[in-house]
Amino acid sequence: MRLWDLNAGVTTRRFVSHRHDVLSVAFSPDNRQIVSAGRDNKLKMWNVKGDCMYTLEKDAHTDWVNCVRFSPTLTTPLIVSGSTDSLVKVWSLTEFRCMSTLSGHKGSVNTVTVSPDGSLC
Repeated sequence: MRLWDLNAGVTTRRFVSHRHDVLSVAFSPDNRQIVSAGRDNKLKMWNVKGDCMYTLEKDAHTDWVNCVRFSPTLTTPLIVSGSTDSLVKVWSLTEFRCMSTLSGHKGSVNTVTVSPDGSLC
């Protein structure tokens, strides 16, 4: 995974930790953290220097993680992820744990989004 300077068109950082392809990346609302999701079934938290700060593994997805988004609210930092395992998971970034697993999809979850007030996904 790479961080690009859009004005100069050059890579400024490389992020190396996933064992397989990265499928989704999102910046935190304050631009201080990055979350990535990949074919290794992992979600990884990064700082903008390229250091992997945490891998969300407990109660993790059991198949490819296709998409990830930050909640826009800074008071309750959350991420939401969707996977080929047909599940959506809501993760607390203060405790680095899965807060809830949302089931009901019959196939892969390929994209997720969070409402502007952070109350819906």
